[in-house]
Amino acid sequence: MPLPLKVLFFLNLVLVSSFNFIASTASSISATAPVGVTEVEALLVWKASLDKESQSTLSSWVGTRPCTWIGIICGSFGSITHLNLSSSDLKGKLEGLNFSLFPNLTHVDLSINSLYGSIPSIGNLINLSVLYLYNNKLSGSIPQEIGLLRSLSSLALSNNNFTGPIPASIGNLTNLSVLNLYSNKLSGSIPQEIGLLRSLSSLTLSDNNFTGPIPASIGNLTNLSVLNLYYNKLSSSIPQTIGLLRSLSSLALSDNNFTGPIPASIGNLTNLSILYLYNNKLSGGHRHVYKVVMSSGPVVVVKKLHLSKDGVLTNVNAFQSEIVALTNIRYRNIVKLYDFHPHAKHSFLAYEFIEKGSLRV
Repeated sequence: MPLPLKVLFFLNLVLVSSFNFIASTASSISATAPVGVTEVEALLVWKASLDKESQSTLSSWVGTRPCTWIGIICGSFGSITHLNLSSSDLKGKLEGLNFSLFPNLTHVDLSINSLYGSIPSIGNLINLSVLYLYNNKLSGSIPQEIGLLRSLSSLALSNNNFTGPIPASIGNLTNLSVLNLYSNKLSGSIPQEIGLLRSLSSLTLSDNNFTGPIPASIGNLTNLSVLNLYYNKLSSSIPQTIGLLRSLSSLALSDNNFTGPIPASIGNLTNLSILYLYNNKLSGGHRHVYKVVMSSGPVVVVKKLHLSKDGVLTNVNAFQSEIVALTNIRYRNIVKLYDFHPHAKHSFLAYEFIEKGSLRV
């Protein structure tokens, strides 16, 4: 027997309303649903591997909903995107954390703890943009698979015990703007591939055991504002390509084994406010240098140009280049040229005297 039209309409209305309620409820549940058990288990396994004090710090890490746990931020679909436990006094092995189970991580900050061991497998973290592991007790080498993290914009592994070379795969990280590897035990040469990181604004490799020259490819890093390579065993001459880094505000190459002259191209670095070159084996300029105390009080340095045996000036181009470089320099940490006096037999430069100056002449 056919149902009356009003009854059919009522049933249809009930069905539509029920569907909308179910859809709305499902959407709400999906936003608060438990994270995949693999992420939860990975975090709890790592927590259990840490010392008791660290486990106490992570006391909120219970149950199956880590989006409410300390140091955890989840994305819109409930998957973990941020792991931030900086300065949490954690002690234990970093390798106990299975990063391969967190494909949606974008930020990892485990800095300023007491984590030890090597960097575990991280090559699948293709969405990672920030990796901070600095100020720990990590060791081993920087893994080649670091080059798979092509979304990285900031990588800080400083103040650890990493050894071995910088992997050539670092050149794949073309979105990197900050690379801090200082205060480790890294060795080998600085790879030419470093010149592929054209987005870099800060490169700090100081306090390691790097050897060999600064790669000429460093000149490709035209966005670089900070270059710190001090306290290494770098050698050879400072490359002319250093003058291409016109955005540099800080250049620290002290405590190495650099030889030869300071390249004239350094005069192009008009944004430079810090320049450290002390404790190297740099040479060049003219050997006769005098400290002069003026009757009016100021102390200046006077540099005399070499003469040939017949009294004709030698190395005139070097003299002119030095005048140009010194008159253009406006750096806080560089001597100021006060005056110069060309003469048929002798030429002199008079510039600021700095006690315990930074450049051997």
